[in-house]
Amino acid sequence: MTTPQNRRARARVGDPFTSQAAAAVATRSLPTVRAAVYAILEAADGPLTHDQIIAAYRRRQMDGLARAGASDSSIRSRCNELEKDELVLVVDQGGRSRMGNPARRYAARTVYDPETVRLEDGALL
Repeated sequence: MTTPQNRRARARVGDPFTSQAAAAVATRSLPTVRAAVYAILEAADGPLTHDQIIAAYRRRQMDGLARAGASDSSIRSRCNELEKDELVLVVDQGGRSRMGNPARRYAARTVYDPETVRLEDGALL
C-alpha cells in the first residue's frame, strides 16, 4: 500500500522545467489536500459525489479552512487514494454529476458503516 508519506506528484523526464516545478509544489500540498478531503467526508451528512466534494473543498478555501490550492483533478485523486487506503468507501453510484451522469458516492468509513446502511430500495448495502 502506498502511504501519504511516499506519494508524490510526477512529471515526465522530458517535460519542461515548469512541469517539474509544478510537480514539486503539488507534492508538498498532497497531504494537506488529502486531509481536507477526508475531513469533508467525515463531516458530511451522507455520501458525496466527486463534484460535491470539490464544491465543499472550494467553500473551505473561501472560508480559509483549506490551505492548499488544488485542481478538481487533484481533489478527485486524493479521494481515490483514500478509497484505496480503505479510509473511504464507495457507497453506490446513485449520485449525479454536474452533467447529469451517474456518479459514485463516497463516505468516510469512520462515519458510514456498510453493515448497517440500507439503500433507498431497503436492501442492505
